[in-house]
Amino acid sequence: MFLFKHNRKSRQHAVNPLQDKLVNGIAGSIFKSQKYFTAFLDKRVNRLSNGTRKIGFFIFCAFTAGLSFYYIATAITATDKNAGIIQSGKIKMPKYYGETDDAKAEMLITENEYASVQVFRKYMDSLQQDNKGKVIYDSILHARPGLMDSAKMLEYLYQLQNQKH
Repeated sequence: MFLFKHNRKSRQHAVNPLQDKLVNGIAGSIFKSQKYFTAFLDKRVNRLSNGTRKIGFFIFCAFTAGLSFYYIATAITATDKNAGIIQSGKIKMPKYYGETDDAKAEMLITENEYASVQVFRKYMDSLQQDNKGKVIYDSILHARPGLMDSAKMLEYLYQLQNQKH
């Protein structure tokens, strides 16, 4: 299922080599420090006998299980009504939820909004036709992936509202 398929060609234009080198350097240093730390811990654990390892593992499991049971018991047996309970605020209903079409008339797309969407779509189409404009077009779509879909949806909604009225 390719619901969120990315355009790989547009990604190649947006790559900054200096930024890419910096990110790779940071990731490499983090990986090295993790490697050294795991080697250090591995040496320390390998010195322990099997019995000591089992006892340490048992203590770790007992501690984490005890902590989990404590949190569960505290949540269940809390004397204060609000202690240990995650609360949310009051949910606000949308202004026009469940009302008639007359109340929804204020939410319609105006002609000025539709005209600005049309101008934007023509601009994007003109960018797509030119080689230099194609780079700008791809960078805009890379920064705002659903922009053209939103413009199409606004046009569709405007046409749909004009059919009803």
